[in-house]
Amino acid sequence: MKWKKAIYYILVLAMVIYIVFFDKSSLFQKYKMKQKVEKMCSENMRLQKENERLQAENESLQSDNKILEAKAREFGMQKKGENVIQFKIEGM
Repeated sequence: MKWKKAIYYILVLAMVIYIVFFDKSSLFQKYKMKQKVEKMCSENMRLQKENERLQAENESLQSDNKILEAKAREFGMQKKGENVIQFKIEGM
């Protein structure tokens, strides 16, 4: 009788462990999925903010020629007829 009870408890415990940790709809899997969803949501928010920043920069470049010219000069571009003189500062 004791052996039957012990086997019964072991089987029940094994089933509980399987359901909690190894089943596709287990608590552990749900926790991992929740963590993954939270990570993806935060990444999505970061990318949306970056997208908004880039759209604002794009609009400012299209509407303001001074900003466009400043950005072009950052990349070493020059107007026709201009000569660019670059100074190399030693020690920097």
